[in-house]
Amino acid sequence: GGKDLVVIGHLGAEVTIIDAQGGSRAVNFDDGETGAAVFRGFTVTGCAAGGAIRISAGSAPQIRDCVIEGNDAFGANGAGIASLAASPAINGCTIVANSTGGGGGGLYLAGGAPSVTDCTIIGNQADGRGGGVWITDGATVTITSSTIAANAANLGATGVNGGGLITTGPSAVTVTRSIIWGNTADLVDDILAGAGSTVNLVCSLYDATGSAGPGTILPDGTTLTESPRFCYPAYGSGAPWTFGDFTLAANSPAAPANSPCGLLIGSQPVGCGDLVVWTGAGGNALWSDALNWSSGAVPDSTSFVQITRGSVVIDQDAAVAQLIQDSESGAPDSLLITNGATLAYNAVSFPDKADVEKSSYQVKKVVADGEILYPCLPICPGGVGCPDMCEDLP
Repeated sequence: GGKDLVVIGHLGAEVTIIDAQGGSRAVNFDDGETGAAVFRGFTVTGCAAGGAIRISAGSAPQIRDCVIEGNDAFGANGAGIASLAASPAINGCTIVANSTGGGGGGLYLAGGAPSVTDCTIIGNQADGRGGGVWITDGATVTITSSTIAANAANLGATGVNGGGLITTGPSAVTVTRSIIWGNTADLVDDILAGAGSTVNLVCSLYDATGSAGPGTILPDGTTLTESPRFCYPAYGSGAPWTFGDFTLAANSPAAPANSPCGLLIGSQPVGCGDLVVWTGAGGNALWSDALNWSSGAVPDSTSFVQITRGSVVIDQDAAVAQLIQDSESGAPDSLLITNGATLAYNAVSFPDKADVEKSSYQVKKVVADGEILYPCLPICPGGVGCPDMCEDLP
């Protein structure tokens, strides 16, 4: 078998960087290495053929505290990490901004018994199956305390893709205290359970409306299906890993104080105060309907508001401390102010410029910090790279 080397970037992944500069795969475990083999504390980036890390031949190394970012597997599977008939322990890793023309933009886990713990898997893309994670070939996988969000799979709708996580074949995965939310795909956004496969969810949070398949999805009684209330998600952006904030609001159902198991769900801690989230539960698009808001009340000038699903009509004077609108699905959602209403705000943000261009903003009068701004609505006042909406208004 291979030698069980311990390779540690002693200053950590922030400063210890392996940059392939467009070359092929940077790290291989392919000779039966055991759990005594450790690769820890590195950023691996710039791999342009075959992805960043490949583990095969029954190897079972520890991959710990690494950042796997900006790699491309081209037509191969597993742009971030590819595990083939192996059982690695992947712990504390950030796997972001990887892409492939094949499947498994973040992770490709084929066979074996890999474990994924305390990992953040965000902003990865696959032209095939599994923008975030693809589990296949009889693999038995555990995913614990991890966040899988804002990944995308783009295979045509006649295929089987799954933006966040897909299982195919007789594979099985147990997902514990993890979040799978806000991913996109041509077919099934978040969890796709393929025929003969099983996804068990234990005290986790997932989007049930974005999950399906001929296989079996089994949430336990402590698993949630409501918004995780990320502080500043950037679902629709071309680069969510650059400026999106997937920490949790204080009133997130995934925060330790609120979760049904009394423990943090996902990999990210609480990073901001309470959020009021648009749910659309009132069955209409009216801002004034209290049933449309997670708080059960219409937001006021102290509210930090987040709209990630559906178009909203501000049909009466409204005031907020902050408003973020960013579509989870990339749909051209709009914010329409009608009937001479005003919107008073301290900060308004639309993270994805493409969504801004697609949206229909019709503003009668906007008030910011007591100043009437007409006919222009500045987006993210004072922010860097924020678009000026003047040209987009009638």
